[in-house]
Amino acid sequence: MPRDIKSLLIEILRDEFDNDAIVGEVLEVNGNKAKIKNLAGEGTYSNIRIQANPGNGILLVPTVGSYVIVGKLGKVTGYIALASDLDSIQFLDGSYGGLIKIQELVDKLNTVEDKVNDLITYINTHVHPSTGTPPSPLYAGGSLTNTTVNDIENDLITHGTV
Repeated sequence: MPRDIKSLLIEILRDEFDNDAIVGEVLEVNGNKAKIKNLAGEGTYSNIRIQANPGNGILLVPTVGSYVIVGKLGKVTGYIALASDLDSIQFLDGSYGGLIKIQELVDKLNTVEDKVNDLITYINTHVHPSTGTPPSPLYAGGSLTNTTVNDIENDLITHGTV
């Protein structure tokens, strides 16, 4: 009979770490703290840090309902060392914003490049009539839609400076 991941994690932690860590389920996340239910049946822990030492570094925000491994920092406090599911990741202070969704950026850039190439071809191949009348105005098609940050940003992963 296959064993579930919860049982395996509890067994590994008990055997290898002598209860210096626990396996838990995230009940809620509030700011830089989480409420965790101990899956070994030993109660619920409030104010578990979602970052070992709040500040610059990597901030992994776990999903409510996900499984986590909580490392102990003392008898009454702990931090989330690993999580099965994350809502977001922040590098350093997050001030640089979200990471680029590269394929969407490439698609936008390709649209601009294609439009510029069409304009170049049109202008280079345009012939003015020699009838003595002024040439008709040039028209290169519809206008481009400007790219916005939301078009190319994945705000679930942010990064910044130290």
